Amino acid sequence: NSPARQLWTQLRHLKGITQPVASKLLARKRARLIPIFEPIVGAELGLRDAGPQWAVMRDLMQSGGSTPLHLQLEALGQRAGLNMDRVTPLRIFDVAVWYFANPKLTKRVGWVAADHGATVPST
Repeated sequence: NSPARQLWTQLRHLKGITQPVASKLLARKRARLIPIFEPIVGAELGLRDAGPQWAVMRDLMQSGGSTPLHLQLEALGQRAGLNMDRVTPLRIFDVAVWYFANPKLTKRVGWVAADHGATVPST
């Protein structure tokens, strides 16, 4: 029953505010705290809707053994030359998962991986 959850609920009751729109509005204001819900990312996380996403993302960001995922994502962003004062680990996660899980981008993902001497695991 956090203030963020209360605002989420109020936004979702407004006509035309979908789960992705509500999450983008909240994430714009609290980029380090609130993940964006996109159906493609949700499906990769095994979620049908945004309800449990915040808890799932909190657990994921703290996972990773001796190097938590949020630190690994931060390092990835730095290697990519991103301004880490403006781009959060949550955004890096959102973009990476959306990009690699989007069926419309399958060929492009394969090309990018090949350019870097890697392969994309088949699902």
